[in-house]
Amino acid sequence: MISAIVLVSDRQSTDDLEHAHEVVVRSLVWLVSAVVSSTVRDVMLATPPGFGLSEVADQAGCALVQAEEESGRLAAAIAAARGPRLLILRAGYNLDARICDELDAFIRRRPEETPAVILSEPQTAAQRLLPGRAPVVGVLASKAACAALAPRSFARLVREMRGATRLKIRAERII
Repeated sequence: MISAIVLVSDRQSTDDLEHAHEVVVRSLVWLVSAVVSSTVRDVMLATPPGFGLSEVADQAGCALVQAEEESGRLAAAIAAARGPRLLILRAGYNLDARICDELDAFIRRRPEETPAVILSEPQTAAQRLLPGRAPVVGVLASKAACAALAPRSFARLVREMRGATRLKIRAERII
């Protein structure tokens, strides 16, 4: 089973907490079907302090991990995860419910050490022409590999996932 981590960026403004809450809530929507289908075992919301997301996490049944630096949020969420595989998704993106089928199939076919990435739907003309240029917004990897990498940022984690398989489902930007 997978532990999901929704990573809230410290770049999101605390000036508009209502918008930040909406972004996080909409990022969690796909997880309902993932938990019901037993694809996802547990969910963590990794946020900077001061975003006031404890009530959102509580109502959604998520664990809340807070740290000033992204590296601290990642480390704490990775350590708290209960599943052998992690799906780390940037807040501000939502996945289609079909992701459960793709994740289940990927896990059945691939060894635990095989990482995968989720790209965003193309946002620019260049990305529409070259869809592989869309940004990586999600990473599926073993908990052991993520812990060993001790990433300082999501971007660094993505760079370390050399040779990762690209999943077919794309994440929809919701910001």
